[in-house]
Amino acid sequence: MNAVVLKRFVQENQKLAAECANLLTQCNKWERECLLYDRDREALMDFGNEADERAKKAEIRVHDLVEDLGSLNEELRFYKNRYDNQGLNLSKAEEEAKVLFEENNMLDEANRKLLRQSREGKNIHDSGGKHTSSASAKTNKRKSSPKICSPIEKKINFTNPDSARKPLSPLQDRT
Repeated sequence: MNAVVLKRFVQENQKLAAECANLLTQCNKWERECLLYDRDREALMDFGNEADERAKKAEIRVHDLVEDLGSLNEELRFYKNRYDNQGLNLSKAEEEAKVLFEENNMLDEANRKLLRQSREGKNIHDSGGKHTSSASAKTNKRKSSPKICSPIEKKINFTNPDSARKPLSPLQDRT
């Protein structure tokens, strides 16, 4: 019986050794698998950390861009308001220019009438109240100082305090 028991013992021992070798192989395989999972987990953690860093940088950049956009928007509103005000001032200036043009035309017409009346009065006064048939009277020309007849001197003298006029409306700068 000893031989049979010994044989059985050897067989059991061989089975256990084979099972132990098999378990050792599986253990090595699982250790490699765990190592791969650990490396993947570390890589994912690094990737996650880098993604967090990039997200923080992107958030800071977005915040800066939002601030820049806000300041550009304010600057745009300022220039739009300034543009609108300049448009209003231009419209007022055009209206005033039209009024001044009309006033100038009326004053020019009044000056012509006064000049004609002055010439007619001078001709009547020089001839003693009689109409003459002289060449100078027929052409209605007379000699006078260049200051009165000069077209340059027909301009309004603003240095005279009596002739100084105020603008129709003050221009407003609404900046």
